[in-house]
Amino acid sequence: MQEVTARYLSRYAEREAREELPIKRRYQQVLIVPAFDEPEDFLARMFQHLHDDVAATLVIAVMNTPDNATPGEIQRTHKTLSHLAKAVTGKSKLRLVQLQLASAARLDILLIDRMGNRAIPARQGVGLARKIGADIALRLVAEAMVERPWLYLSDADVVLPAGYFCTQRDVLSATKGTVLFPFRHVSDDPAIMFQALLYELHIRYYAWGLGGAGSPYAFPSLGSTITVHAEAYAKVRGIPKRNAGEDFYFLNKLAKVAPITLLDSPEIEVAARLSQRVPFGTGPALQKMLETVEDSGLAFKSYNIRSFAVLKKTLDRLNSFGKADHWHEDPATDDCLANLGWQTFMQTARNKYPAGRQRLRRVHEWFDGFRTLRFLHLLRADFPDQPLLATIGHEMDAISGALPGTISARSNDPAERLAQLRRLTSADIAGVETVLHGS
Repeated sequence: MQEVTARYLSRYAEREAREELPIKRRYQQVLIVPAFDEPEDFLARMFQHLHDDVAATLVIAVMNTPDNATPGEIQRTHKTLSHLAKAVTGKSKLRLVQLQLASAARLDILLIDRMGNRAIPARQGVGLARKIGADIALRLVAEAMVERPWLYLSDADVVLPAGYFCTQRDVLSATKGTVLFPFRHVSDDPAIMFQALLYELHIRYYAWGLGGAGSPYAFPSLGSTITVHAEAYAKVRGIPKRNAGEDFYFLNKLAKVAPITLLDSPEIEVAARLSQRVPFGTGPALQKMLETVEDSGLAFKSYNIRSFAVLKKTLDRLNSFGKADHWHEDPATDDCLANLGWQTFMQTARNKYPAGRQRLRRVHEWFDGFRTLRFLHLLRADFPDQPLLATIGHEMDAISGALPGTISARSNDPAERLAQLRRLTSADIAGVETVLHGS
């Protein structure tokens, strides 16, 4: 770990991670939170259920504005930074402050100022903000200023559950990969909450479909649910500097170097809120859904269930090629694979790797989460999207005899269907390593 981490910090870390840090004591764990246009009380809200672990926790809050932020966004972010830093004098862009929570516990916060002339390039957005905080956290782990070698990544719109840091330690001690906490979206607005249920159903349906097809990339991609081991973080050279989708591409890389463990508890609450700050993601999706999805949600569409059956057959073919150099043509999908560059990769793989474990690994590193997504999008020409509630209803009711709390076959309530799907996907292990067992 030391060599990999040292190389990363010297070559790929952001400049803030190389500067003098105002850290004078050791902590047990570190949490990274990017914050742009957030209310003054976002940290108090995040930690409202946490008490005992607070004193041993360092929060790295990356207060940032993109270089295309509006005057209002800049003003509100400055106001939040000033509120958090009110007890600190000076204009340093790295400041350590304390926040007293409602529980009377004091929370140490390392504030990173990336506003004004230090504004983040808009195209790098939240990805760069996350990376700055995570790079500093990695350095603190490497210098033994943080005891546990895990980087807890979150967002300013969540409420962390009781036991967030202290539960599941046995799981964390057994891996050097990535852990994903369970989540649910919440909102006090019934209209937004209804759309959030549909959106979350779409996210979980996609991961469930990948899992049923045998994909090692069968996990949801939410940046606020990720906890990553320092060594795995360094191996993949940190978080992609992207304004959206950075969590998807980050997990796509992490899945290739170590297992991804999906926990069944404790559960993070994610605020379902409208936003246009990023080009795609939860906020923009909810905004669009409110404008286009009718009240019943019955017309809301997602991937065709048959496309996952085609994906399973394709993965079986890829596995056969990796394990035994067997490959047969399939007119139904060969054009899709050719569009992804399969022929070139297949020839390269045959020249460089004998059939077996190593080639199988390379196959699934090539046909990764991104190519899997592209493959499913290409299949839409033959398998167009279908109404999601009807699809989920048919599939869930077909297996409801194996589930506790069977739901009526006529139920179109997204909350009920979501609860059913959660029970099917509550805990698992994903990543390329999972396809190598027995090969």
